[in-house]
Amino acid sequence: MTTAQGPLRTAGDGERLALTHRPDACSGPAARPRAVPEPKGPHHLMSTLLLGHWTHSGNLVITSSHQVEDGDQNAIDALVNGQTSKSSWACDFDVDSHRNAVQRAYEEYVRDDDDADLIDEVQGFEPVTD
Repeated sequence: MTTAQGPLRTAGDGERLALTHRPDACSGPAARPRAVPEPKGPHHLMSTLLLGHWTHSGNLVITSSHQVEDGDQNAIDALVNGQTSKSSWACDFDVDSHRNAVQRAYEEYVRDDDDADLIDEVQGFEPVTD
């Protein structure tokens, strides 16, 4: 599937990358596309979609967080398509809280870059860095 910003790709185990303009953020074996699983059973599955941007200094700034139905690509596209900057970033994580999604974003996109930080402007959560 392709959004206005480019192809929809998988970023890692269980989450769908909706948008990123940082070339190294969706490379490697974890970037292969996958089908979104259908919810199973009577439980209503939710994902957390984080939106933000990369700064010129290489920091990832989280500017909004949304709970979306797991697999609701229309809802994800509607939120992501509002981002038009080349530095825009968005990722959908299969976790039920903003805090867990921010931690995952740090681990998967920021941790390995010694000069980068993750800044959460939504709730001020500081990810565990050790």
